[in-house]
Amino acid sequence: MKTHVILICSLLLLGCAQTRKFQNPESLSMDVKILEDTTKMAKYERMFDEDAKIMSQWTEEEKQYFYEHFVFSFEELEEELGLKLPH
Repeated sequence: MKTHVILICSLLLLGCAQTRKFQNPESLSMDVKILEDTTKMAKYERMFDEDAKIMSQWTEEEKQYFYEHFVFSFEELEEELGLKLPH
């Protein structure tokens, strides 16, 4: 009985080791890509949070200046820059 238990445990360990050894390299590259994308998203999220924090401290005059000089409508982008965006 003890021999059977040792044999079964050995086969299980050997089976797990073999499965791990022949892992698909494409799945590993997908895991790396997902991790990179997640890291980029976290970086952008931090940047947007920092920008929002700065903008929350602006006066009304600063907000109006930003809106007038840096915010464009779809029509303005198309007319002035030739940039046609779906809206």
